[in-house]
Amino acid sequence: MTYEHREAGIALAESLHRHAAGLGSNVCWLLIDPVLRDPLDHPGWAPWREAVQVRSLPVRLADRDVDPSVWPRLVRLDLSSHRDADLARAAAHMSVEDGELSSLRQGLGHRIGGWLFGCDDGAALARHLSGVMLARHPQGWRAMLRLHDPSVMDVLWPQLRVGQQAAVLGPCRQWLQRDRWGGVAVRAQPGGGGAPAQGLALDAVQWDIVESLASLNRAWRRLPEPWPAAAHARLPDVLACMRRVRALGYDDPRDWEACAWRALTVSPDFDRHALLRQRFADAPDDVALARLFSDITTADWDAVQEDCRRGLDHGILVRNDS
Repeated sequence: MTYEHREAGIALAESLHRHAAGLGSNVCWLLIDPVLRDPLDHPGWAPWREAVQVRSLPVRLADRDVDPSVWPRLVRLDLSSHRDADLARAAAHMSVEDGELSSLRQGLGHRIGGWLFGCDDGAALARHLSGVMLARHPQGWRAMLRLHDPSVMDVLWPQLRVGQQAAVLGPCRQWLQRDRWGGVAVRAQPGGGGAPAQGLALDAVQWDIVESLASLNRAWRRLPEPWPAAAHARLPDVLACMRRVRALGYDDPRDWEACAWRALTVSPDFDRHALLRQRFADAPDDVALARLFSDITTADWDAVQEDCRRGLDHGILVRNDS
């Protein structure tokens, strides 16, 4: 682990203590995800392995396609205990390590789903998470919302309405995760306290986002370096760009990834540029987006990027809010 990663892990662990102090309770719940790698298999977790196994509460995802061995797990931590504080610190370092692009490019995933504060009843919290992580699509099928994956929550949380955010958090007051920009994302109950148990119902646009998440994150992992934190407010614009391109009839996840890549590396408005508008208009049916873009030169993309910086006010881009 580099010095920068070590310092980031220490800072994250310290933020947990500050939030606990602010809420007046040292108790929180560590949420871990063993689906790709079990944190307990990490050699550095050997001192806590037995205790975590005994104290874990499974988040039961009652779906025949989800093996119980990969259910998320909640671990109760008392941050006033040196042993638990050390475990929280180890989890913080693991969260930093997993969030680095070098790790994400290997497809290793996030082992740490965050820390949940303000709920004493772990069994109730586990039942609640089981309910909101399995959502019913309007067409009748069920989908697992990987809310314990920071790369999902980074994108989905800002798109939820206040009532939906309250439904996600349920009995807990705050859910802390390390976001993709290296900061601490605090998902807080809009009203401050816990909310009554209720299901999470998504609208059509939000389901489009859920379906596009994997493509967006695959494009993100290909970035040569992280998107600057100052640009994080433009992530909804990337999603809007993907929706516009999907509305043109591109319904293959590989097309969505190609769109996300250009939105991230050129501009979230690239599809509104005259050059691209003409490409879309002239495109034959069933031509993949990557192929449609294949003969656009680097110089052309640079020009599109510069035009997008100058923006709609200069009449360079065409409005298309479909």
